Amino acid sequence: MEGLAYVRINESQYLYWTSYTNSCISRIDVEEALANVTNKPEIMIQMTKLDHPRAIAIDACWEYVHQRSQRMLGEFVFQTYYH
Repeated sequence: MEGLAYVRINESQYLYWTSYTNSCISRIDVEEALANVTNKPEIMIQMTKLDHPRAIAIDACWEYVHQRSQRMLGEFVFQTYYH
């Protein structure tokens, strides 16, 4: 895990993180996790095995995930809409 972001959306609190190994961005509901509700993390964005997300920023107002990804050709910055 390299990138980490905490976001409060309305009454919900989410923790987002990047996975270099699995080439994805996942999230979990913080309140449910603290209440010991067993939920698996939700994969928000699944990338190809060539992509390796490194940094992440969440724009909760516009519902965008900004991420920096590393590939063999160099590093790229992506903006993805989520809902």
